[in-house]
Amino acid sequence: MGPEKSLSLKCKPQQLVGLISQFQVIALADAVEENQANLFQSFTRLKSATHLVILLIGLWQKLSADQIAILEAAFLPLQQDTQELGWEETVDAALSHLLKTCLSKSSKEQALNFSSQLDIPKDTSRLKKHITLLCDRLAKGGRLCISTDAAAPQTMVMPGGCATIPESDLEERSIEQDSSELFTNHKHLMMETPVPEVSPLQGVTE
Repeated sequence: MGPEKSLSLKCKPQQLVGLISQFQVIALADAVEENQANLFQSFTRLKSATHLVILLIGLWQKLSADQIAILEAAFLPLQQDTQELGWEETVDAALSHLLKTCLSKSSKEQALNFSSQLDIPKDTSRLKKHITLLCDRLAKGGRLCISTDAAAPQTMVMPGGCATIPESDLEERSIEQDSSELFTNHKHLMMETPVPEVSPLQGVTE
């Protein structure tokens, strides 16, 4: 004789329904705890794999500590998975921001409006595309930066510690150089003015 039949013999129908409901609630609570444990394990594996991806990108492009910190903020925005925000949509929004600011190809991409609403994606195709674009633009010389002037041309550092000179300084130096060359050439002409030579026989002939 099963437990339900024994309960049905000792309990009234209303009491039996209440007991069955309690058993169902307990079973659902156990299932929720099991799912939360599985979700925690999955998120831990995801964080480990993401740290590995960031490490490989940093070694591949020889990124600085600040640039690696930007990647970590973009790829690991959540310390734990929540019901309000998921890892996929949050990372996709962060990568979209990087692609439209410091890693943008032109000012047209910077003028695009950002979507303030995060929706659960149907699949990971969009996220994979943005990760591919991020790696592609880093390979082409893009630099990770969070300043507003990230898209402005960077001052190139020349070998030997020499840096490029701004155009205004070049114009001032060119004017000074022209004037200095004018005076030095004038002095050079004065120094090289030929002096008439006096022949030792000139007085005898006179």
